[in-house]
Parts: sequence; C-alpha cells; structure tokens
Amino acid sequence: MMLQIFPVTAQEVCESNGVVLGFFNGVQTTELNARVVVRVLELVSFGVTTPNGEPITYEMFYNDTQGFADFVETFDQRLHEHGGLLAGRFELFFSATRGEGAWWQAITSAIPSLVGFLDALFDLSRAALMRELTANLGNPNMAEVAGRHRAEIDHWARLEKKMLFFAHSQGNLFVNTAYAHALSKTDAKSVRAVHVAPASPMLSGPHTLADKDLVINGLRIVGAVVPNTTEIPPYFSRPAGLNGLRDLIGHGLLEIYLNPAVPTVGRIREHVLTALRELESPPRQPMPPFPDFVARPWQGGEAPVVVRTPDDASHTLEKIVDQRSAATVFVSAGGGYWSREPSEESKSGWSRKLFQGKGMGGSRQCLWGEQHVEGWVSAQPTFECVFERVPLGYGSYGPALPEELAAYKDAPKGTVVRLNTMTYLGLRLGVVGVSATDASVGFMSGAILRGFTGMQDERVWNESYTIKPGVLQKLEAYESWLAAQRAHATEEFRRYERYLEERSEYEERVRLCPPPPPTPPPDPESCVPTQQVVCPS
Repeated sequence: MMLQIFPVTAQEVCESNGVVLGFFNGVQTTELNARVVVRVLELVSFGVTTPNGEPITYEMFYNDTQGFADFVETFDQRLHEHGGLLAGRFELFFSATRGEGAWWQAITSAIPSLVGFLDALFDLSRAALMRELTANLGNPNMAEVAGRHRAEIDHWARLEKKMLFFAHSQGNLFVNTAYAHALSKTDAKSVRAVHVAPASPMLSGPHTLADKDLVINGLRIVGAVVPNTTEIPPYFSRPAGLNGLRDLIGHGLLEIYLNPAVPTVGRIREHVLTALRELESPPRQPMPPFPDFVARPWQGGEAPVVVRTPDDASHTLEKIVDQRSAATVFVSAGGGYWSREPSEESKSGWSRKLFQGKGMGGSRQCLWGEQHVEGWVSAQPTFECVFERVPLGYGSYGPALPEELAAYKDAPKGTVVRLNTMTYLGLRLGVVGVSATDASVGFMSGAILRGFTGMQDERVWNESYTIKPGVLQKLEAYESWLAAQRAHATEEFRRYERYLEERSEYEERVRLCPPPPPTPPPDPESCVPTQQVVCPS
C-alpha cells in the first residue's frame, strides 16, 4: 500500500531513514476513499518532505470495520417525524440530552406532541451508539486488522524508519494499539501520533475535536470522550470540503477537519509539523539475521462435496429382469470377462422379461411346448409370446452382463456359472424427438401365436417424455469455501511478495551500511557496574 518511493543514498539509508506517515481511517470509509485521503495528505496537506528535509513515505493502515451509519440514518428518520418540525436539526438532540432543560421545555411548550419525543430519541441514540461501538470492538475482524497493522509497523521498524501515525474517527481505536506496538519495536523518540475526531478516550498524542462533531460528541451519552478543542461554523455556514462535499454531522475528514476554511485544519497541521520536527532517528542496531518465510497453512479444511441430484424424468428404464426356465450358462474368461454359452433348446419351457423403472411396468412373456406356468392360460400346447407395454429402442451402456455375476468377479478362468434370473442395469431408453417439447418414448403391446407370422392385436403408441434436470446441492457452501481458499492463497502470495521486498531491502542495507562501532569500554574511574556493564579492574 506504499504510495511513494524515493531514491535514497547510502548515507540516507544508514543514517537518516525518513518518516513513514501512516493514515488510520475512520468508519464507513471504503479502501478507495482511504487512498484518496492519503493522496490529499501527501499532495495538499503535508507534502513529501519534513520540515527538516527528510522524505515522507505515506502508508495506509486500512480498517474495513463498519459503524455509526445506522445511527445517523435512523436518527435522521426520527427527526423527520412530527410533521418535519425538527428535520435536519441534529444539534438539537445533543443539546437536549446534555440536560439543557429550559431549551427542551420551550420546544415542548410550543409543540406538545414532542413531550415524549426526548426519551425516545435518547433511547434510540444510546442503543445505536452502544451497538455500533461495542459491535466493532468485539468484531473478529478487529484482531485481523490489528494484526495487519503490526506487520506493517514491524516492516518499517526493521528499516529503522521514524513513524508518525495520523488517525481519524474509529481509526483512533486502532492507532493506540499500533502506537504501543511501535514502542516495543523502536525508540520512543521515533514514534508520534496525531488524533483527529478520536472515538477513543485514550490518546497517544495531541488531538483535535470539533464542537459540532455530532458523531463523537454523541458518544458522551454512553461513555467518556476527550474534550472539544475547536469551534466550527454551523452546517449552513460551512463551505464545501476538499472533496467538494458538505457534512451535516460535522465528522468528515476532508469535509470538516482538513477543510482549509474550517479552523480545525490549522490545529491539525501544527500537530503534524511539530511531530515531524520532534521525531528522531532510532539508534543504529546490529542487524540480526533475516528470518525465513513461514507460510500459514490453510485452516479451512477440505472442500465440501457438491452433489447433483438425479434428473427427474417422466420415464426411466432402471433395470430389466430376465427369468428363464432353463439356466443360461456363463464361462469366465478371466480378468472380469465372461462369455455366454448357447443353451440347448428344450422342447418346452418359458421365459419372462420384466421392464422396471419410472413409467415402465411392462413385460414380455413367452411359453412354448407343454410347459405350464401358474397364472398363464393357454388353450393348447403352443408357442406363445405376450407383449405388455414393452418399451421400444432400449439398450445397455457397456457390456451386457447381469448383475448376478458380480458375486463371481474374482472367479478364475474357466469358471462356469448357470443363472435362471439375470438382472441388467445401466440401461438407456430410446427417446425420440429433436427438442424437449416433442420428445417421446414408444411402447408396444400384442401377442405372437403359433401358426401366425405377425403380431396379433398389436398396438404401438408414444408417451410424452419430460425431464427436470437435477440440482447441485451444497453449491453455496463450496463456493464460499472456494472464495475463502482463494483469499487465503492470495494473501499468502502477497505476504511472500512483501517478504521478498523486505529481504531485498535488508540485503541492500547490509551491503551499504557497516555495523555500528563497538561501545567503548567504560572509564574505570566513573564506571558503575551493572548486569550489562563490567567495569575494568
């Protein structure tokens, strides 16, 4: 996120390392808007060099937590109630809730319908502000944001940069933690903080707070807030800010605090320039070995399995059950291959083929010779086949082997298996038609009797074929997992890019900068022995 890179000499690298000015944004600030503020700080407000002539590097310490918008929107809606008598009068609420009873009594005397409005407004604002403030402080994203900030600070501390933190609004909740972390990484004289419209009662440096900042002053209802420092004009007397916009609630950084026509900008500028003058370079330290890159493993587990439900078709041929009075012989050829041996034709017997599945229920039954089967009626010994709802145009996907052979899948070559019942799965149904609107499945019924060359009582017909495609289940879970996994991979890639940059900078400093001279031995006459100092005898 560094926005400016300056060429530096070996002397600048080793002695005067310049200043990093880090911007901590406030609530409801998009990353794009935060970048705009950084550019304004650089090009309009503070420039590219310190008063001492050192280069300033501008860095964005972004936080993407939310806040306060619900309060502003909801409170504005309430002010529009009661015939719009109080529309736009945000400052009136805070006057009332600070205990200015005479003012509120005068209003309610003139407008009796507002007698109960004060309590409602107070409860509304207290609940909204408490919710936004406490929700953000407990937001797991806060820890993630603070972690990113610490990594940025560690980077600049390793380069022995002076650091100035500039925080607005909710950014002040982060800057105090960042300031404390910076103190653990570098010298206290090398870090400064400037607070603008601080949402935190704790400060690490000077602050500026407008008297008509309705967001921060609204927090006085629910907790401590730092004192106001600067009086600003009322809304209708304020000119547009650096971004061309006006701010009703008096909280915007570009609209109010850095607006050249608002008194806050002079105070802020003085705080920043004073801090830039006061910052001192941290003392040179021997450079420790550069650490190895440690990748953070993916903690999101395995990808959720996406399951597609079966297509819901009006007709499906799930299986054919082939039953015969005489066994069919299969001989193993080894390796899962089988051959079907021809059976001797008996003088009498029967066969039955059942078509099972959705929209099926058909059969083909044949009886020949003097064979009798219970339920079949034949007037005389004859060859007879009866077709009932037999589908037209079916076949199999792959080898036409019955399911019953699965029990013999490891049978050695030459194994003989005789089956009277054979079940065939993996079947395809003949569907005719070029589009979904005219697709159909054909069926036939009839009988073949001895002495006749054709089908008797033959009937052939088509039934409309419809299909409802299956749906993907757990797709949202998978897409969420995939997005998180990609985000993790992207973040790791960026970390590694940053690591390579830091290592390159480190190696350049090692090349350009000799180690600091050793500390001279203490004077024996004035030496005071400590755990770190051994006085010469």
